[in-house]
Amino acid sequence: MQLKPFLCIDRLVIKQNKKIVYDEAFHSGVNFIIGQNGSGKTTIIEGIIHVLGGDIIHKKHEFSNCTDVFAQLNINGKIYVFKRYITNDDSKPPLDIFEGTYEASQQASENLWNRYPLRRTNNQKSFSEMIFTLLGLPEEKLENSQNITINDVLRLLYEDQQSDSNKIFKDPAYPAEKGDKRQAISDLLLNIDDFALLNMKTQYNNKNREYGDLEGQLKQIRSILGDADISTSLLQLKQQREELEAQKENLIKSIENCAPTTLDDINNLKEDFQKVQQELSSKKKEIYEKETLKNSTQFDLEDSKEFLESLNIRLDALSASTEVCKYFGGIDFTYCPSCLHPIDENIHDNEHCPLCKEDIKSNSLSVGFLKMINELNFQKKETETIITNREKKIQSLEADIIMLKMQLRDLELKYSVYVNKVNPIDAKKQFEIEKIGYITSQIESIHKNEQYALTVDSISKKKEKLKLELASLEEQIKAIEHQREQRRNKIYSKINDFTLELVHNDPRNELKNVNYISFDFAKDTLFTPNKTSPAASTSCYLKNAFFFSIFLTSLHNDLNVRYPRFIILDNVEDKGLETNRIQQFHKDIIKKSENSDIKHQIIITARSEVVTDEIRYSPMVVGKEYSAVPNQYSLELIEEN
Repeated sequence: MQLKPFLCIDRLVIKQNKKIVYDEAFHSGVNFIIGQNGSGKTTIIEGIIHVLGGDIIHKKHEFSNCTDVFAQLNINGKIYVFKRYITNDDSKPPLDIFEGTYEASQQASENLWNRYPLRRTNNQKSFSEMIFTLLGLPEEKLENSQNITINDVLRLLYEDQQSDSNKIFKDPAYPAEKGDKRQAISDLLLNIDDFALLNMKTQYNNKNREYGDLEGQLKQIRSILGDADISTSLLQLKQQREELEAQKENLIKSIENCAPTTLDDINNLKEDFQKVQQELSSKKKEIYEKETLKNSTQFDLEDSKEFLESLNIRLDALSASTEVCKYFGGIDFTYCPSCLHPIDENIHDNEHCPLCKEDIKSNSLSVGFLKMINELNFQKKETETIITNREKKIQSLEADIIMLKMQLRDLELKYSVYVNKVNPIDAKKQFEIEKIGYITSQIESIHKNEQYALTVDSISKKKEKLKLELASLEEQIKAIEHQREQRRNKIYSKINDFTLELVHNDPRNELKNVNYISFDFAKDTLFTPNKTSPAASTSCYLKNAFFFSIFLTSLHNDLNVRYPRFIILDNVEDKGLETNRIQQFHKDIIKKSENSDIKHQIIITARSEVVTDEIRYSPMVVGKEYSAVPNQYSLELIEEN
């Protein structure tokens, strides 16, 4: 059975100029690349990673001496050939893709090949985007709009020799990688991400931003219209506009119906002019009187406030004095404070004052204090009433002054017209024309405010609609996130179970009592919580088991992951793993592969010394058994002169 996405290498060809230095067929299932240390096993792996679009930092010398690498691939049941030239530095060359077999590609003209650059251009996809399209993988984007590339994906398909055993991912080309990117890579391959959720979050953010913009527009308009209800504002504005329009219409009719000037008209207008002069003088006087009264009242108000403050201070002092007298009692004098003559103590008793010899009642002191406090409180109440009345009077005077100044402006305008015109009738017309202009500007201002009010109504309706949409999206996002976390728990639980099964088969038994594995893709950490400081070889065994367990999720149809049923293991023998432990891991890999009816491919490197004869002489081995001696290296390179 073949699930999608599916990736399988059918053939790998490496060239040094025109000479083929490596040409081997691969197959589905387990593929062993066997050889001694330094025989070029990792060089072959570098060729695979490079032709699949991965980054090879610090290439092997032998691989750098090559010029091109070809791979015939089975991608979701279709055959393609990838070609990528090899550079001597860390640059990232483009990728050429041909649809068909390797033999057909060698006979094909250049126009049948499609070249894809590292990065997208205006008219060309990047090779990562094209490989994602062929595999059927969605193009995952991080919150900063950065794309996940095929190189990122390969970091969870390829376990290399250099990466730390306590880390999950192959080391990135750029060390300052953030955790959200690693999480996104794992979520993509394990199909934990949800693009419906991503789209909903994008919609939510866009709508929330739009909601904020509308709120800002409303604040600006509210600063013009005030906080009154919009329907009330519209009604008031309409009434004001209609009143002004009626005034304007009357003025226009007055000008149109203006009769020819007569002597009586002139005399009447002269009388009007004199009347305006009188009204102008009277209005100025009235404004002056009002402002004078306002200033005087303001002064009295400040005086009353100061008096009120002094009353409060005296009340506080009396209250404090009462408490002191209650605590210390009366004051006994030995000498008269006036003449300093000694006071006769023989006639001193508690019923008379030691100074003036007046009768003293037991509660007379308290009564005196109470009387003073009551008097002060009465004064305070009266003063507060006076302050309130004066403040109201000032507000009334300010309103009167504003109205009087508006009336004064009209009178000054009328006066100016009379002064500057010879003909009184023309003066009247001019005055009415100027008033029409003034009223027109007021109507335009009100009309603009009406438009603002209508805009507020429209914006408010949009806001209400957006609010409902945001609430709906928020509920959907919560529901999908809940489902996603349930799926995450299910897949992570499977990875944990697969890993435990493999590590419990480790002959060393160092992790036999471990019942769960702690791993975090975002933090790039992998460890056993109840086993502190395991041996380096055991950490390596755990890393191998965990990495392979991620792959095993792709062999279970019910998990529906996007991992492309393809893995490269070039780290199985690292950190001093003993032969029996390596062989046990090989055995587990083969068993898992044979027991699966899902089509897949496992490529694994192994030293000649640790491979059993059962593997060495089986069809699982790709190519011959390589050696570090000349003519037995994995690549048949042309010697440099």
